[in-house]
Amino acid sequence: MCDPNGFRFFIVLICTATGGAFGEPLRAKSEAVQALRAFAKWHRLRAEVIAVKMQLAQPLHLGLLRSGRYGAFTTKWGARRTLLDEEAYKVFLERYFSSKDSPRTATTKVERFWRNLCDATGAAMLASGIGQCYSFYATRFVVQV
Repeated sequence: MCDPNGFRFFIVLICTATGGAFGEPLRAKSEAVQALRAFAKWHRLRAEVIAVKMQLAQPLHLGLLRSGRYGAFTTKWGARRTLLDEEAYKVFLERYFSSKDSPRTATTKVERFWRNLCDATGAAMLASGIGQCYSFYATRFVVQV
């Protein structure tokens, strides 16, 4: 990618209770910790409103962070604890690692979201005429829409 601001990665966090998605471009994988904090704030600001609209007895909370064990956000420090792990345990009630051996049903929702996100980003870029250098901005726009 030729992003003018140096973005190389994109993290998406999805609230499975509401289907809401939060996307953040990253220059380095180490920025995932800040993205996780931003997601927690984003969710906290919306939780009460969502609870009222869904007629829930209490506001939503962040229960489980599910992620792959591909090495992107994990290391072998002790029992694979990283800065992201430490932050995840502050924000979520528990953390679950899927692995490359997980059945496809464990990642179906995420895979479907990524497929749709890629298609929608491509369509937005074609419709607007912006160049490939701005794909991270188009992706972030699509996630927020």
